[in-house]
Amino acid sequence: MINIYKKLLLFLLVILMPMFTPAQIESTDYFTPGEEKTELMIIVHVWGEVNNPGKFVVRDGTSLVDILSEAGGPTRYANLKNVYIAHKRDQVEHIEIHDLKKYVEEEKTDLPSILPGDVIVVKRNAMGLGLELGQLTSQLAVVLNTILIIISISNL
Repeated sequence: MINIYKKLLLFLLVILMPMFTPAQIESTDYFTPGEEKTELMIIVHVWGEVNNPGKFVVRDGTSLVDILSEAGGPTRYANLKNVYIAHKRDQVEHIEIHDLKKYVEEEKTDLPSILPGDVIVVKRNAMGLGLELGQLTSQLAVVLNTILIIISISNL
């Protein structure tokens, strides 16, 4: 009989334990497993011509190149000469333009610092814009051709 009570008590503890433990981490810092010190993680948004655009959580101090790599790297239509970083500092919005192509060719080490909430935008290059314009033109030609066929058939 006592054995049944022990099993029942153990069962209730297992069932009720999640109700008394917090479901979320209460600290504002993220901890990296296996390291003694805590590292602050920041949220950065990457948009445009990258393979995996979106919101990323990265270590504070991560370089622009590392963040773009985290986003899957630039697409073949990326304009690396004009990479935009938009941020808000002291309630004032700023947009910086950086030439990553120059960084790669000259091996510059002074990359811009990325801060929490920054939005990185990689614009499309001329080849990508030309491809998009060509697709739009071909779709427009199909629509116009369809209209001309309908007009020709209705005039018969």
